[in-house]
Amino acid sequence: MTMRHHIAIVAAFAIGTAATAATTYTSESAFHAAAGGGLSFESFESPSSVTGTSVTLADVTFSCINGGSTYCPGFFGVRSLNATDGVQTVYGASPDSLVFTFNSPITHFGIDVIDFGTVGASDLTIDWGNGSEVLYSSYSGGGVLFAGVIDSMGFTTVTFTASAPADGIDFDRLFYKGTVPEPATWALLIAGFGLVGIAARRQKVARVA
Repeated sequence: MTMRHHIAIVAAFAIGTAATAATTYTSESAFHAAAGGGLSFESFESPSSVTGTSVTLADVTFSCINGGSTYCPGFFGVRSLNATDGVQTVYGASPDSLVFTFNSPITHFGIDVIDFGTVGASDLTIDWGNGSEVLYSSYSGGGVLFAGVIDSMGFTTVTFTASAPADGIDFDRLFYKGTVPEPATWALLIAGFGLVGIAARRQKVARVA
C-alpha cells in the first residue's frame, strides 16, 4: 500500500468518526451552550449590496425564492423595524423561501425569528441541506423566536419556509461557526500521519535490505 493510500484511509476514518447527527434548537441558551463559544456574529447593519431579491454581507447572502407571491421582489430586503440588535433586520414574507447562503461551509447556525405567525397559525420549517425540520408547528402570535441548527457534516445554505401565506418575517442576530476539525479529529489525523511515516520508513528499510 502506498503512502497516498495510507493518507486517504486515515482522512476517511477521521471524517467518518467526526460525523454526528444534527441537532436543531428553539432555545438560544441551549444553542450557545452546545456551541461552546467561537461563534461569529452578524446583525445586518452594513450590507454591501441590497437588491430586490438579495442582501449581500461579508460572509453570507440573504435571498428569496419566489413561491408564487407578489412579495419577492417587493416586500423583501432590509428595514429598520423589529430589530433585536442594532436598528436593522433582513425580512421577507411567505410563501417565499427565505435563504441564507454562506461563502464557505458552516456547522453552527442560530438566529432570531421575529413577527412570525401574525397572520394566523403557521408552521416554520428550517432546511439546512443535510436535513429539515418543522421548528414551530401551528404557531401564532409573533414576538421573538429562536431558530438554530448544529451539524458537524457542514452546510452552506439555511432555508426558512412558512406554511401560512402573506406572513412577514424578520431575522436578526445571526450566530454562525465555520467547519473547523474538532480536536479529536486533529488527533486522529496526526496519529494517522505518524503511522504513514513509520510505514514509509519500514518500506524504505525493506528495499535497502
